[in-house]
Amino acid sequence: PALDGAIEAASRRAWRSRTVVIAEPGGVWGDEELARHHGHALADHLAAHDASELLVVPVGAGHEAMGTLLVVREGRENRWTEAESQAALGVGHDVGRALLSSRAHEREQQLIVELQQLDEYRRQLIDTVSHELKNPLGVILGHLEMLESVPDLPAEAQTSLAAMGRSAGRAQTVVNDLLLMSSVGTHDHTVGFPVDLGDVLAEVCADEALRAAQQGVLLRIAPGAGPLVVS
Repeated sequence: PALDGAIEAASRRAWRSRTVVIAEPGGVWGDEELARHHGHALADHLAAHDASELLVVPVGAGHEAMGTLLVVREGRENRWTEAESQAALGVGHDVGRALLSSRAHEREQQLIVELQQLDEYRRQLIDTVSHELKNPLGVILGHLEMLESVPDLPAEAQTSLAAMGRSAGRAQTVVNDLLLMSSVGTHDHTVGFPVDLGDVLAEVCADEALRAAQQGVLLRIAPGAGPLVVS
């Protein structure tokens, strides 16, 4: 355990230089600092476990050192070759890329969950606000309808009531649109309702008639064979 920090630091240095570190009973190769401060301790440790070599392989991807792969050889086998060192270094790169890919995938899954939670919060917020607005708007529209039925109302009052009715009606339309939007995207809801394009066109022409007349343009809707309803 006393050597863990030193080996980890040596592994980070090896990653920067794209090399491996080899420790043998006779010395440490590939990292002067590890050899100078911990060479004897490493040699004693290897000898105590009848190990001939310890290979320190840095694991990482790009500029990030992510860990260390330790390879221990037991017995008095042939010394580790340069080709084997390069192969081990390649394994360290492959493991690092796999770890980086795993981290990216894990982060992606976490972001998906967070986005789903945010979308659910948005839907609940819209749904709650819409319902809270729908009730008082219903009360307002009900009382306006009752007031409009009062006989002998002054013309000014009738004009004001009509204006308030239109505004409240528009607000109710916005609330209904919000309720529709809150349900869009849920598994149990499919958006689809009939729209008569003739009515839409008539509203557009009515809204634009004054501005068209100011420009000397007459808007006219050609009569059709019947209603043109789309979903």
